[in-house]
Amino acid sequence: MGSGLSRRPPAIRAWSVVVGGWGVLGSAACATTFAVSLVPALPTGRDLPLWLWLAFWLLSLLMVPGCSLAAVPVFVFAGRALRRTVPGRRRWITAWVIAVSAAAGIEALFVYRLARLLTAPFGNLSEDSWHALYFAIAYLTAGAAMAGILAAAGRSAAAARSPATR
Repeated sequence: MGSGLSRRPPAIRAWSVVVGGWGVLGSAACATTFAVSLVPALPTGRDLPLWLWLAFWLLSLLMVPGCSLAAVPVFVFAGRALRRTVPGRRRWITAWVIAVSAAAGIEALFVYRLARLLTAPFGNLSEDSWHALYFAIAYLTAGAAMAGILAAAGRSAAAARSPATR
């Protein structure tokens, strides 16, 4: 027949990829920040390999619009697609609200930490940035949870509509 991915409704399939991408982007940007913070700081700056420097700046530039600014519309539209796919199934909506609340908390804490870093007199990561590692884990976990909820709800809806299960 095919994979479980092909049996899911198209909107849920697309939104599960988008929220998974949100988690991966946030996690990659924070993990790269953590890797940069591990390089010893010299009086002249950090001696970073070119690939790490490029990855750090590219992911940093993508993260603010991709994770912080796009988070609300992504979560709202994915939730709307979920409600349309599994109408009357409160457990999926409840799970979605819990996962989105956790993701919103991660975003709020991230923006707070970013504002503190940018307004600090010496915001050049003079020590290991363990909070960046914690954020990397949190983004990946929240993105996986939201994508998993959407994927499981899509499979549940497809199974409920399938004539073989009736």
